[in-house]
Amino acid sequence: MKKKSKYSLDDQLLSNLGAFQSIDNAEDWQKVKQRIGFKSGRQATVVPGGRKTRWYWPAAAMVIILLGVGFLGRNVLIQPHAMLVASSGETKKEVLLPDGSVIHLNKNSELEYPEKFARKSRNVSLRGEGFFEVARNPEKPFEINISGVATVEVLGTSFNIKAYPEGDSVKVNVLEGRVAFFSSGPHVAKTILVENDQALLKNGNISKELTEGQNFLSWKTGILRFDQEPLSNVMADLANYYHRKFILDDPGAEDARFSSVIDNQELESVLEEIRIVLGLAYKMEGDQVVLYRNQ
Repeated sequence: MKKKSKYSLDDQLLSNLGAFQSIDNAEDWQKVKQRIGFKSGRQATVVPGGRKTRWYWPAAAMVIILLGVGFLGRNVLIQPHAMLVASSGETKKEVLLPDGSVIHLNKNSELEYPEKFARKSRNVSLRGEGFFEVARNPEKPFEINISGVATVEVLGTSFNIKAYPEGDSVKVNVLEGRVAFFSSGPHVAKTILVENDQALLKNGNISKELTEGQNFLSWKTGILRFDQEPLSNVMADLANYYHRKFILDDPGAEDARFSSVIDNQELESVLEEIRIVLGLAYKMEGDQVVLYRNQ
């Protein structure tokens, strides 16, 4: 994770001192005189007693002070916080955010977040897949921008987002809490998700249903659970976990059911189990796994 340079307030003040000293007081004074109606050669107003009113001097001094304070506030004190980027690459990665939230990134995923959150909001961006354990704070909503196509907003909860760039959809699974999920663009689709809900955004539309099991978190836990699961669903979960394409070369086995608990096992160990339980042989060809009936 690369981190941009961080400066203290004193460092920022010093770095901007030169710019502050470069202010042209003469030029600013001319602008002030124009604003308060001062004209060159104008005589001071005389009042009884012979005293001259120089009312414009304190006013001008105050304006110049305000200009200086505004300059400092805009250019020194109100500095945007540095943005940090956490990339997982070929391994999974855990990221601790400034508010105490913990984000688990799947492989080939990226999270962008500020070094320090704003006073009333917590905004991050995700590319890929991540499991979010968001620290609860009703005063500061937590918002995730997903590849510019969708947004998830929460106050504090745990949920999974899958949105790889090569895919054509965004999937959100909620483990606990309450989540607002909406699309970007001119025609916004929006839904509220609660515990055990899942939603899929595709082609601008959001479909919502109950999550079946927790295999959506297998990439994080290493555990896959199957209880009389159709073979087609088993192959889909295995493909997602092992990053392989599964092909069934036996139409007669489509209705087969499979039960097992796979706990951080090597792919060949799982395929051997399928061979024994369902009587299906297998062969691996590159990134493909073909299941077939052994003659």
